[in-house]
Amino acid sequence: MKKKIRKKRVQKNPQRKKIQKKQLKIFSKISLKKIKKKKKQRKKKQRIKKRKKIKSQKMKMIKKKIRKKRKRKNLI
Repeated sequence: MKKKIRKKRVQKNPQRKKIQKKQLKIFSKISLKKIKKKKKQRKKKQRIKKRKKIKSQKMKMIKKKIRKKRKRKNLI
């Protein structure tokens, strides 16, 4: 069996965020808008992915139930 590699939890550094924001301000507002837009798109994609995953899981459960019912019917 393969051993699972555990990810170390890294503390969030609020100062880094501040520095990043300052750097962004140095760029133009346009680049800021672009970055925000990309972030939004990424979030949207993730949401869609999550929804699909949940949907597929539900479908699997439903199929499983149907299979169980069929087995029971066949036994009787």
